[in-house]
Amino acid sequence: MQVVIMGRQGETKHFDNVSREVDLKWVRRGREMERVTRELEPKKILVISASDTLSNELREYSANLAERMDCGLVLLSLGPLWSQDIFARRAERSARDLQQRAALVGVHCEHIVKFGDVGLAIDAVRSQVKRIAFVVADTEVVRN
Repeated sequence: MQVVIMGRQGETKHFDNVSREVDLKWVRRGREMERVTRELEPKKILVISASDTLSNELREYSANLAERMDCGLVLLSLGPLWSQDIFARRAERSARDLQQRAALVGVHCEHIVKFGDVGLAIDAVRSQVKRIAFVVADTEVVRN
């Protein structure tokens, strides 16, 4: 197998006898690392709220569900583009209540605040947080 690498100024370098086995070894090693990471990374439930305060029902339901399913919780608070500071402070207070409730049943809970479009915010969280098993959404999110 021959490999040709082209530089920035157009110069080329030729490499002969590049082993395909080495390439496959690194591919296998990468796949193994992904599998191990998936096994070590716990599954999570994404809880989405379009309000700066969580309802008691959503708080209890998500904490109990996470405990039964042996999952962590990720709370996504979606706020409007205006009054971001006020929304973020209130959402953080509400998230602490869920984190305390989750800690009582041995569930890890993290909080993320995003502003703007629901779909874009969910896509951003899905790329940031791995192993989201399923989503629990507040009724306000479903209406948007």
